[in-house]
Amino acid sequence: MGLKCTNYFENSKYDSPNIQIITCKGCSSHLCLSDLILSDNFNGASGPAYLVDNLINIEFNLNSEETQMKTGLYKINKIKCHQCKNPLGWFYKKSYSYAETYKEGKFVIEKNFINFIENLTTTQLLIERALQNKYRRRYSSSSSSNSTISDLEIDKEDHHCSSSVLGSPFATKEKFKLASRRKSSNSNLLNRLRLPYNDQEKLPDQDNNDDVFVDA
Repeated sequence: MGLKCTNYFENSKYDSPNIQIITCKGCSSHLCLSDLILSDNFNGASGPAYLVDNLINIEFNLNSEETQMKTGLYKINKIKCHQCKNPLGWFYKKSYSYAETYKEGKFVIEKNFINFIENLTTTQLLIERALQNKYRRRYSSSSSSNSTISDLEIDKEDHHCSSSVLGSPFATKEKFKLASRRKSSNSNLLNRLRLPYNDQEKLPDQDNNDDVFVDA
């Protein structure tokens, strides 16, 4: 037996985030929505049951049965899942008691044959997920771009600093300070090359690069 076409409620019916989807326990076909439950004070052959206003993906037993229940005599049609054929409950075709006629045209589904699942198909939820994914992609892209821009800005700032001191009386000294901060290892090596061998042990602490100067 192949899969049958599964029906769904209108899209707008799924838009409430507070509802749950009632599915067949055997094959997970959609049967009902939790906001269509009229009463949970019913019982079937297997235990607690729900009175609901509408069902989809079901099959009716064509033979109507007159059944005596606690609240009176009814004419009912048993119902089952259209896909896996598991029993679900019954359909109230007629009530012989005037006080119970509100049940006519309604369904009873037994709790033992169904599952409640979270509604993950709401339009609002799908929109929120799409926006979250879009934000993640944009954030990831912007982080990468900002890293590159920051490096460029540092280079520009250093270039600007170097250019701005060229016209001052202290241009040579300022340019050397900038160079010594960025290339401390070369400065230390230059210090050692310029100083006599016996004075190499008297070099200042290499960690204090800002205080290291070399006479031209």
